[in-house]
Amino acid sequence: MAVAELLGRTRGLTCAPEEVLITAGTTHGMTLALQHLWAPGATVAIEDPGYRAAAAAAERCGWAVWDAPVDDRGLRVDRLGVAPTSTRAYYVTASHQHPLGGLLPVPRRLELLTEATRRDAVVFEDDYDSEFRYDVAPLPALAQLDPARVIYLGTVAKTLGAGMRLGWLVAPAQLIADLAERRRRVHDHPPWPLQRALLCLLRDGEWDRVVRQAKRRYRHRATQVQERLGAYGRLLGLEAGMHATLLLPTKVAAAVAADAAAAGVDVPLLAGHARSAEVQAGPYASGLVIGYARVSDADLHRGLGVLESSLARRTAN
Repeated sequence: MAVAELLGRTRGLTCAPEEVLITAGTTHGMTLALQHLWAPGATVAIEDPGYRAAAAAAERCGWAVWDAPVDDRGLRVDRLGVAPTSTRAYYVTASHQHPLGGLLPVPRRLELLTEATRRDAVVFEDDYDSEFRYDVAPLPALAQLDPARVIYLGTVAKTLGAGMRLGWLVAPAQLIADLAERRRRVHDHPPWPLQRALLCLLRDGEWDRVVRQAKRRYRHRATQVQERLGAYGRLLGLEAGMHATLLLPTKVAAAVAADAAAAGVDVPLLAGHARSAEVQAGPYASGLVIGYARVSDADLHRGLGVLESSLARRTAN
């Protein structure tokens, strides 16, 4: 009940308690549904570059993975027509594409749902970073646009921390009942003390307080990233979320990442999120993914200084 109320209040997502399943996080929820929906030869289309854990989960469940291209606005829905005829599912981070940060426009959302209907496929909506939006209006969740076809995945990892392994899956009541029964047979339940703790946070208003404070802090940090690194390349994803992506030439990105590592600053390469050769050779596979949430103010200041110094040297010519 509490999660259904939260989603209705914060995401405009109308769902009943019997349409919500508490999970151990996004990947856990996706795995439960993929195992239940699996059929021989089934393919799931997953964003590329994208969340590697989602692709790994699909492959562990016996699904083939088709690498769906993205751009700075999210999933390239216009390319889905060439996906394999065996495609029975799509995975999308529509609220803040991981890792490029695009906000999937409403026309693309509607086109995706039309394509999924044409193929009689389901859509996994990983509502990644939806709590943190900065000066942009919230876009409707895919699950609100087509609740019968979308499996909505959420997590507390971005608000309460990854160590609290809890999340939720929203889907039609019959699918929730099937997943609950499947889980009951193998005793695959998130610990009740954690669920109880989350319930208290939601009911006492602590969840809202944490989100409000984090949102102010992350908005300020996104501005810092823009001001200090924006001159060195194209920054994506600053409108929402907890990270930004700085597009750079391949050699520059690698050199800056190496400089940062030598100074004790961990900055992942965007290339690490790309799977297909086509994407690795394209314009959205070379750069740095700059996370600014799980660090102190002092460490962020120092890390941005290291990147600034390296970028100034590496892009001087």
